[in-house]
Amino acid sequence: MSLNSLQQKYAEEAAKRYRPEGLTLLTLQESSSDKLRALTDGIWADHNALNAQAMVASSKLCALFKLA
Repeated sequence: MSLNSLQQKYAEEAAKRYRPEGLTLLTLQESSSDKLRALTDGIWADHNALNAQAMVASSKLCALFKLA
């Protein structure tokens, strides 16, 4: 295969994958499908309970990341 034909083939394949929105990908959380969104849930975690908890930053954690 010549370099020109290889470059043409690459350009054709790249054009098939071109998306007007660029590199932005749809995440599972943004999916309109309940089944796809459910894939992001950990089977052993109660995400609603975890999300309802207040975030607490300990002084050690703040010191570690120089937040205090």
